[in-house]
Amino acid sequence: MALSSKQKTLLKKNVKQKSFSDVCAGIGISEKEAKKYLLRIWGNKKTNKFLHRHTSINYSKSKDSNNNLLKEIKENKVLIAILSAIIFLIYANSINNEFVSDDIGTIVTNPNINSIKIAFDGWILNIRSLGIYITHLFFKETPAFYRIQNIVFHILNSIGIFILVLKIFKNKLIAAFSSFLFAVHPLQTESVIWISGGPYSWGTSFCLWSLIFYTFSNDKFKMKGVSLIMYYIALSLWNQAIVLFPIFMTLEFSNGNIKKNWKKLIPYLLIFLVMFAHRLGNVQERKGVLGIIDTESAYNVNPIARVTVATTEYLKIIIWPKYLTLYHTELSFTKNTYIFRAIILIMYIGTLVYSLIKNKKIFFWLSLYLVSLSPSLTSFTASWVVAERYAYMASIGIYVSFAYLLIKIIKKKEIIYIILIILLIPLSIRTVVRNRDWKDQDTLWLATAKTSPSSPQNHNNLGDLYGRRGDNQKAIEEFKKAIELKPGYGDAYHNLANTYQQIEKKDLAIENFTKAIEYNPNLWQSYQNLAIIYLERKNFNEAVTLMEKAVGVNPNDANLRIDFGIALISASEEERAKEQILKALELDPQNERAQSFFQKP
Repeated sequence: MALSSKQKTLLKKNVKQKSFSDVCAGIGISEKEAKKYLLRIWGNKKTNKFLHRHTSINYSKSKDSNNNLLKEIKENKVLIAILSAIIFLIYANSINNEFVSDDIGTIVTNPNINSIKIAFDGWILNIRSLGIYITHLFFKETPAFYRIQNIVFHILNSIGIFILVLKIFKNKLIAAFSSFLFAVHPLQTESVIWISGGPYSWGTSFCLWSLIFYTFSNDKFKMKGVSLIMYYIALSLWNQAIVLFPIFMTLEFSNGNIKKNWKKLIPYLLIFLVMFAHRLGNVQERKGVLGIIDTESAYNVNPIARVTVATTEYLKIIIWPKYLTLYHTELSFTKNTYIFRAIILIMYIGTLVYSLIKNKKIFFWLSLYLVSLSPSLTSFTASWVVAERYAYMASIGIYVSFAYLLIKIIKKKEIIYIILIILLIPLSIRTVVRNRDWKDQDTLWLATAKTSPSSPQNHNNLGDLYGRRGDNQKAIEEFKKAIELKPGYGDAYHNLANTYQQIEKKDLAIENFTKAIEYNPNLWQSYQNLAIIYLERKNFNEAVTLMEKAVGVNPNDANLRIDFGIALISASEEERAKEQILKALELDPQNERAQSFFQKP
């Protein structure tokens, strides 16, 4: 109830002369109403200071529960426990899955896995790489211990969504609905099950909790400090975290505090600028690493088409997550389909603009979808057009917006609970089924073949599958299919050459190793294997030249240095050979092959 003019006058006149409680009782108002009025005319700092002196209640510490992070977690511990248990249950069948795809190069065959240096990107410590180093130190090549970390971060992300949504909307039902959707949705599996997808689950966690500590800080130095540390960690381990500063800006804007709090954002801006400059410097390097990506595709040449296709494809997956795949290559559409997708995107942007005027809180969540996707929507980042892991954090905006809209339309909680259960059951089942696709290399490539038949990358992977099974003819067919789909595919030429080398067709092997090097000069394995063939043919000078090029591309591989040394010995260059063996020992002092060169017979 609003205070009358007379009550306001009496409150201002007597509040400093009499007991606060007596004044409120005398003019017939509650202490809560009186405090609310004083806050309006005096501000927060002066009011709390006055009430602390004149009442037995410490108002400066008696805050709304939504301003106390620890209290919020304690009050909702049952729901948080249920959320965590559900996530663990639906991902339980993936824990013992094997290493797949990039996991093998990152962990199994990584020559530097035992060096702390892998935890650093230049001068920047990468927390996740440090985690991989420590995990390998204790558990070696046991995939479960790496994968559990991703699952734990997925749990933290789901809890973080609940806390942040509750803080913004002060509505537990919206918070629970959106966090449970995120927790079980199969779109998230690529970032959880795939160990190499870890940067997305880890990075999102540090982004979310940086936001949470920021919103709960209330000018507390420690809370802000934790937020800044998490902000830095997110930027250090995840390229896509460069969107975090725009997200902070959007959050303050949606709260109407951008003018008031812009100074608080300066430390975040400075960290953002430093890390952005560092990441920008790695773009060309990333393009070299991702040479398998067709940077001349229509979607990279036409950024409008790229944005239209990518944003609507993620929406499609969120609504109907049937066709999940590691390689989203089936992105050719008729003119009418493309127009339909463009209309969907325009409608989304229209809704975003409308929410900017009518409901800035929803504007924040709707914009989160586009802002989070923005690094992958620009072709200069050398990313795939569509990859499910790119939408891991972005999808949060869709889940929250859907939950808000549904709860606003349907007022009865019982119906909301029924709808949530109806959604969670099939989504959870789909996630459990998807987990099986990631069981090992073979199941993943065979599952991907069903959804991405035009993927040159997957045909290359299938060639490897058949090669491991001893079906060299089928392997050759798959490698040739990969090259047919993507002319100039260096990796496929390399693998085709390997197969020819195994079946003693050395001339064809030389031809294809040469093409592999032509299309991808960074394929040091092709230089190495080609050198082996020339050594067998007594062409020692050519072998030395090729090994020298291989070492130039990969100078920190001790075994490669040893192979170079062997080639030099064959060419009667013993002194140079000794230099390479010593360099190998410098790189790996425990290397038995290198040590054997200096042992007496």
